[in-house]
Parts: sequence; C-alpha cells; structure tokens
Amino acid sequence: MGYKRRLAAIMFTDIQGYTRLMQKSEAEGLKVRSHHRSIFEPTTLKHKGEIIQYYGDGTLSIFDSCVDAVKCGVDMQLQFRQAPSIPVRIGIHVGDILMDEADIIGDSVNLASRVESLGVSGSVLISEKVFQEIKNKEGFPVTSLGKFHFKNDAHPRTIYAMAHEGLVVPEPIDLKGKLKKPQKRPWLRKRLPLALSTIALVLLGIFGFLSIIASGTKIDRLAVLPFENRIELDDQEYIVDGMHEELIIKLAQTGLKVRPYTTMKQYVGTQKTARQIAQELKVDALVEGSVYKVGNEFKIRVQLISGTNDEYLMKPFESQERLSNIQFLYRDVVRSLVDKIELALTPEAVQRLNEAEAVNPRVYELYLQGRYHSNRGSIDDIYKAIDFYEKVLEIDPSYGPAYSGLVESFLLQGFGVLNSQEAYAQFRIYLQKAIDLDEAFAKDHHQLAMIKIFSDWDWSAAAQELRLAIREAPDSWEPYDSYSQLMWAIGRMEESISAAEKSVEVDPEAHFARCDLAWAYYFDEQTDLAKKELVKLFEQHGTDCPYHILLDFYIRINEAIKTGAGSEAILADLEKRRLKYPEDDAHIKVIEAYANALFGNRDYAIKIAQNLEEGGNFNTAQIHMALGNKEEALKVITQNVGQRSFYLMYTIKMAPWFDPIRNEPEFQALLDQIGLAKTDTIQLHPIF
Repeated sequence: MGYKRRLAAIMFTDIQGYTRLMQKSEAEGLKVRSHHRSIFEPTTLKHKGEIIQYYGDGTLSIFDSCVDAVKCGVDMQLQFRQAPSIPVRIGIHVGDILMDEADIIGDSVNLASRVESLGVSGSVLISEKVFQEIKNKEGFPVTSLGKFHFKNDAHPRTIYAMAHEGLVVPEPIDLKGKLKKPQKRPWLRKRLPLALSTIALVLLGIFGFLSIIASGTKIDRLAVLPFENRIELDDQEYIVDGMHEELIIKLAQTGLKVRPYTTMKQYVGTQKTARQIAQELKVDALVEGSVYKVGNEFKIRVQLISGTNDEYLMKPFESQERLSNIQFLYRDVVRSLVDKIELALTPEAVQRLNEAEAVNPRVYELYLQGRYHSNRGSIDDIYKAIDFYEKVLEIDPSYGPAYSGLVESFLLQGFGVLNSQEAYAQFRIYLQKAIDLDEAFAKDHHQLAMIKIFSDWDWSAAAQELRLAIREAPDSWEPYDSYSQLMWAIGRMEESISAAEKSVEVDPEAHFARCDLAWAYYFDEQTDLAKKELVKLFEQHGTDCPYHILLDFYIRINEAIKTGAGSEAILADLEKRRLKYPEDDAHIKVIEAYANALFGNRDYAIKIAQNLEEGGNFNTAQIHMALGNKEEALKVITQNVGQRSFYLMYTIKMAPWFDPIRNEPEFQALLDQIGLAKTDTIQLHPIF
C-alpha cells in the first residue's frame, strides 16, 4: 500500500539520559521505559491520539487537533513528573505528513523531532504553527523561547514552551538540540586577502590550520568498523556479523560513500587507531559499534570517530528492539549518524529509510545465518548458506532477500570445481523468482550481465550490461571487477587489466578487486606484476582465502618447472594447505594433482583425478593436460561445456594449461559452440 497525505499534529517523546541509565543498570532502564509506556499509552488514547511507533526510549504519535495534542502533552508530562518521576522531553509540531499502515514521513515529522530534541526534562515545547492554533484558546499559557535554526532546515523557527504549573520552562542556556552550527570566525574570511599580500608565511600556517578544521567537520566518506560482539554467545556471531553488513548497506543507500563490508572484515580485532584505518581507507570518519542482547531484544550502540584526530564526534547512540523490529533499529541508527553528519537526504533515500517494517524473527535469523556462511565463502559454507535460505522460504515463500541469497550462492557454487549443471539450473530458477518478486532486481545491470554470460553466452550483451552498471555506480569496484573477468574470459587482456586496475583504484582494500587484478596480469603473462599484487594481498588478507593462494601456487609451479628446483616444497605446502583447510579440499586436490603430474608423480595425479571424477568433479581437464592426455582432457572439456561450467567459461580462452590443444579442431569447435572462437569480432562499448 502507498503513502496517503494527511494534516496532523505530531508529538515526539524521549526519555532523557536513558542511555546512561541503561549502561548503569539495564534492569532499571527497562523498568523506567515500562513505566513511561504505562503513562504514554492510556493518556494518548484519552486525548484521541494515534500511536505510530515506539523506538527505543522514545515514541511517535499523531493527533487530528493541535488542541488535543497539547492537552495530551501537558497531561502526560505532569504525570511523568510525579514520583517515581521520569525525565522526559516532549515536542509538538503540526504539518503535512505522508502516512502508510506502519509509519509516517515528511519534513513536518523531522521538524517535530527537532523541536523535541531542543527541550529539557519536564518541558513541553511547541512550534510556531502549533502556537498559532492554540493562542486564542483558554488554558494554554506559553512562553516564547526565541528563534532557533535547526539542522537541515532552511529558516529559523520560533519555539514556545508550555508554561503550566508543574512544567519546566527551559532556560536559554539549557537549550541544545539538533541545531545548525553557527559559522565560525567570519572575520577571518574578510581579512584573508590582506594576509595574502603581507604575511605569506603566517598565512600558510593559518591556512593549514583551517584546512584541518574543514577536513575534520566535513564527512563524505565513511567506514563502519566490525561490531564488537557483546552478546557473548559464540553461536550467535552471525547476528553481529549480519548487523554489521546490514548497517553498511543502509548507510550506503542514503547517498554516503561507505566502504563495503568485504573491505571492513580485515579489521576484526584490529589494534590500529581510527586515524590509521581512516588513512588506509581514505575516509573522513569511522563508525564504531557494539551489539548487545538485553532480554529478548538486541541493542546496537554506535559512535562516530574523526578520521583525522581519533576524537569522538558524537555521544554514543543506542537503539534497542526485538528481532522482529530489527529494521526499525537500523533506521534509527542510520538517522542518528546522518543527522550528525548533516547529510541532506534525497526524497528517495528518505523513503527507503522509512520503508522499515516488522519481520518474522525466525525468518530473519535464518537469513542472517545464510548471509554469514555466504560471506565466509568456502564450498562447505556455500552449501550451508543454501540450506538456510531454503529454510527461510519454507516459512515465507515471498521473502525476497532469500532468493537473492540463493542466486548469489548458486552463482558461487557454479564457479567452484564441482559439477555446475545443477548450480546453473538452480541459479536460473531462483533468479526468475527474485525478478518476479522485485522489479528492481530485473533492472539490476550487474545481475543481468551474469544472466547474459552464464545463461545466454552472449558476451557482447554482458559487456553492455556491465558498462551500464559502471555508469550507475562509478564509485563501486564490483562492476569494474566483473568487467575485467569478462574481458579475460573473451581474451581482451588490455581491457581486462584496465578495468581491474580501475577496480583497485576505486577500492584498494577490496580483496577480490586486487585478487582479480593479479589473475589478469597472470593470464597476460605479466607474472612479475601478478606477484607484486600477491604480496599486497598477503599483507592485507593473509593466506586464509583460497583465491589468491591458488594463483600463488600456479606461479610457483611454473617457476619450479623453469628452474628445475622447488617442487618438493610446493608439494609439501599443498598437502599442508589441504589438511589445514578441508573445506577447500576439492580446489586444492585439483592443483595438487596438476602439480604432481608436472613434477613426474603420475600415478598419484591419476589417482586424484579418478577420485575427483567419481565424486562428481568434472573440472579435471588441467590434470589430464599436465599428464599429456589430450584426448581425455578434450573429453572432460566437452563435459564441462555440456554442464555449462562457470569455471570453464572464465578459463578456456586464456588459461595457459590449455595452450597445447588450442589449435586442435575439436577444441576450436568447443570455443565456437560457446561463442569464444573469434572474440575479436565481439562488439564492445568502451568503459573508459
């Protein structure tokens, strides 16, 4: 259902000092909140109000009449001030709103929130518009507090305090709130030309100082550090991980440039300072957060840290909700950060934030478990992720994110070394369901490119879709990275390397961007450059990830063959790797057999190949090539094409192990079958 327009008096209430109270005693904090709601609910209904939302320690309600809203605010505040008293702020504004079944949005809602923020415990503040509605009514004593210029508001507003006996009329010095910061030192700008002509050296010092101030206040680029797990339950790590990823996504949707989740994973448990991390990531500020569990509710506590001096830029903000209301928790946290940064949101971003809705807690928990395993990325984890997503759909067949997760999972599974026929079939099934549920998914150019590649073998159309994806998201590394992979798949190595270099330029910390740049150099026979990128990958991400480790082994194998030395060390390292990371066993077995075949251990290589094929692994062509069995290799490649192997699509054109059979008629026929025989004729639109 869409939004409906309505004129309403809007009231916000907020418990002052609630965060500190929760830090001191969660039990006492929950008791206070319960007492607050025991007054708020009946009093709101008594005065014909409509409760829209509870958010942590605050509330949002609306009224058809300003008179009813103010009467309710005064009545409520007088009750809050009776023993045991509750320190509550109340703010009221009237204006046009957009309303659906679960929420309201609009500038009037934002202004009502700012009026409430200006107040102090025991006060009821109203806007000029509300004052005009009640000023000629009896029983509404008011005191003008003067004009205030709120954040993201074009004009100053006159604010009034209700002056009933028993209420607090704030002193000017106590009025803080979400106010626009005054311009600093306007006199300095007037005197700058004089300084330029007279005391250049002093000016340089002043200018440098001013640039530090400016860079410290303007925040365009942001990074969210991995959340500290304060749940203290190892089996719920997926919740903390999922909240971290979700908050990054929602911050990015506001228009901020936010470092992706994959980039931030490397900072788990880091000892680096905020300033060091900000310099590495080229961001202006960092978000630091913790996740707690309070009874049946989850709480996120965040702070904003300057990237230039390690100082906190805001007081800790907390939001707490049941898992069913987790989307409201994300919304409140994002709003708190956006308000502090003073980011002007587009109408689309505001609407997206206000699309938060309740979820089935079991569905969402299963989904987070699926995301957790998807992000881990091993073969075993991908199977687990698929299992969790399918459990989600058993409960709620219309839960769109689960379909998206399955599309991603089967795509990753298809890239593995297992039989990809089923992966391809499931990829297409769930992709169509995701499209049916979400029109935006059907317009996702990056996703459409994957369809063109793996379903249609339409390389030109795939390149066009990725070009459009790059145009839509020029600051995202992913479409450049996918374009690089596509270009090496069709043998256009110059374009592949250019796109990969751009991907790394956009995000130097993105693991897969740098990894694929290394692979592009390798396929282009620029081994020294590939090795340099591997060194950076090892420094950034260690040796846990199989993707750059496999490339390292291929390079070491090639060098050992050329020099005639080092084969024993390579084979020993491969065995250690296989034993240490059993979840990547299939990947390692293929390259282990490949290495053994090249180093003369034929019987061992043949045994591994047979075991892999008996287990359903048909990506053994390179093992047969290393053994010199060209006919068997061609047989396996033919099977791979029939199985629509995702892995083969990206290696058949450029992988060096296929060089001995490139001119074989049967091999050329297979290339022609998948549209890669004459790739110089593929029509492309340049991306640079």
